[in-house]
Amino acid sequence: MLLENTHSEVKEKDSSEKVLQIVILLVALITLICSIILYYSLFTNGGLTLGENTNVLYIKDYGISIILVFLILVLSLLIRLKDIYIILSQNIELKRIVEGSKLLLEHHHSVQHEFLNHLQVIFGYIQINHPELALDYINNYNIRLRQGLKIDNIARLEVAAIILNKMTTVLGEGTCFKLDIKDNLDRLPLNTHEAVSLIGNLIQNALEAVNKKDEEEKLVEIIVDSDDDALFIKVSNNGAEIPPIIKERLFETGFTTKNEKGHGIGLSIIKSIVEKYNGKIVVESNNVTTSFTVYIPIPQTVRKRLYPTTHSPPIE
Repeated sequence: MLLENTHSEVKEKDSSEKVLQIVILLVALITLICSIILYYSLFTNGGLTLGENTNVLYIKDYGISIILVFLILVLSLLIRLKDIYIILSQNIELKRIVEGSKLLLEHHHSVQHEFLNHLQVIFGYIQINHPELALDYINNYNIRLRQGLKIDNIARLEVAAIILNKMTTVLGEGTCFKLDIKDNLDRLPLNTHEAVSLIGNLIQNALEAVNKKDEEEKLVEIIVDSDDDALFIKVSNNGAEIPPIIKERLFETGFTTKNEKGHGIGLSIIKSIVEKYNGKIVVESNNVTTSFTVYIPIPQTVRKRLYPTTHSPPIE
């Protein structure tokens, strides 16, 4: 089962990277200090005196060579640390891809089960001599299938998996989805579990909102876009308007009301993830639509795209 609303906080996956960065900084600092000590020892106060037979001038002549050898050794160590850092980064990226693939595989198994259920429904309509209902059911399923196929341009596999999962849940089956994917999220700094938790909770919140309405059409719209500095993910729904007094307390941990189910820990998790990456959340609500827009700054180190941006038109 993909991650649903959860109270647990996910630890930062790149802690090993930070440790390596600290080690490199410490080595560089120690190198600087040792170089200064060597310099003043060799070139000030008459040079070093290692013994009665030591020639001070001899030490001075070879002082530069000693410092150069020392610096070369330290430089070799720094290069080695950099190689280790690169290998660790690649391993972390590989682990993220593997986790995303596992989520997709898990979704594939659930889709197989759902597909058999759909076949049973179609067969049931035919058995009771209502082929027109079977045809309507097939047409509706075809629309949902095309919506799902449009997310294959998302680089983050776990994000694609959680969107597909939400679309095929009990709540999702009765909801019309519109997808507008203008950024493939290759620069999203969140780790796998954070990305699933953030987007999963945004969509779950929207699904719960529209399913409180008695209206026939239930709509959830997902927009993913970016500019040079930030990514934004907007999830809108045509559910009931959120009163201002409730809107102010939406992101408080555990906050809920008898009439506003589903606004508890899920939104507080979203808030904690967004704040961790110095982002922001904008909530807009009126009697027509309610939207949650999450802005996540793109780190300087990944602002150059790893993959080309792909654009897809909104899906009706």
